[in-house]
Amino acid sequence: MVTPGYCAAMADNPRNWTFLSNHAHVLVCLAADPNSRLRDIAAKVGITERRVNGILADLEQAGIVTVFTGSVGVKSEILFCILG
Repeated sequence: MVTPGYCAAMADNPRNWTFLSNHAHVLVCLAADPNSRLRDIAAKVGITERRVNGILADLEQAGIVTVFTGSVGVKSEILFCILG
C-alpha cells in the first residue's frame, strides 16, 4: 500500500535523495492517485511533463500500465492509468 502523502513529501524537499528511479517515483504517484495529470506528477517527482510522458510511454510499452487520456469539464490532459 502506498502512503498517501509520499508524493507530496517528495515535492516538499527536492534535495532528498532516494534509491528509486524516476520511473519508480511515477509509478508510486500513479498508485496513490491513478487520475493524476502529467503536470501534477511532474511537480511531485521534480521532473518535466515531457519526461513524465516519456516514462509513461516506457511503462506502457513494458506492459506495466495502460494509459488513457481525455478531458472532463475544464480539466484537460487527465491521465487515467491502470496498473497491471
